Amino acid sequence: MEHNEALERAMATVPASALRTINALDGLSVFTGKAVSWLYIPMVAALVFEVVMRYAFHAPTIWSMDVAVTLYAINFMISSPYCLQSGGHIRMDFFYNNWSVRRKATMDLIMYILFYFPVHVVFLYVGFEFFWESFPTGERSIMSPWMPLLWPMKIAIPISLVIMLTQGISEVIKCWFRRKTGENLWSTEEVLEDETTQVAGN
Repeated sequence: MEHNEALERAMATVPASALRTINALDGLSVFTGKAVSWLYIPMVAALVFEVVMRYAFHAPTIWSMDVAVTLYAINFMISSPYCLQSGGHIRMDFFYNNWSVRRKATMDLIMYILFYFPVHVVFLYVGFEFFWESFPTGERSIMSPWMPLLWPMKIAIPISLVIMLTQGISEVIKCWFRRKTGENLWSTEEVLEDETTQVAGN
């Protein structure tokens, strides 16, 4: 109870404008991540169709694997910001978990500023060029007899990087206030702990 009250007091010190910014940027990542998750349905359908046609009717398709790979690539890239927002990316927990909230926040801020943003800006520039070279020419894959268009998959690269950058802004704001208050605000660990406690209580 005391811990929850401390979190509430710390959250009350966060300006409303910062909260609105965090909610908007997090909301974008959550929306796009959940939206592209629906691509798993046609992806699995294409794979199942291929298996049935190949083994039941001895008539394999030339398109199903290309469709499945394209849909998976789009989902993987555009859902990455959602993974960051929900704390699903891998970090060196062996060291990180033993640090204080302020030390974690300070290290995260340094990593975001020195590495995360510069690398993603470069990747965005390269990724957009990668897409733009493919789109006007109608580039097709020469690795498949179906020769599918490649730009629908390549456009996911700059889209995902833009959302990764906006989510990075949200994470930097969160880190700043975690460092300032010393409380684990917006922590996915806290959410999981509360859910576990509720289940145990029921």
